[in-house]
Amino acid sequence: MPHHHGSGSGQRSRQKLPSLTGVRFFAAALVFFFHASLPEVLGVFEDPGFADGYAQALSKVGFVGVSFFFILSGFVLAWSARPEDTL
Repeated sequence: MPHHHGSGSGQRSRQKLPSLTGVRFFAAALVFFFHASLPEVLGVFEDPGFADGYAQALSKVGFVGVSFFFILSGFVLAWSARPEDTL
C-alpha cells in the first residue's frame, strides 16, 4: 500500500481543480446571455428582429447553464471535501 505524505495524519490530500472551477464561469455566462435575451428583463437590444432571433437562439441555453453549473459545483465540492469537514 503506498504511503501518502500529508499533514502528519496519514490522510491523503486532494488536488485542487482550478480548471474545472474556471469552467463554471462559462456556465454562468450562458445564464447571463439567456437573461440578456429576455426583453422583459433587460431589453438590451433596440432592434426587435435581432432581439427575437437572439432570444430564439438562446432560449434553452440558460437551463443548460444552470444545470451544468450546479452539477459541476457539486462535483468540485465533493472532490474537495475532507473527512474532517463538518456539515
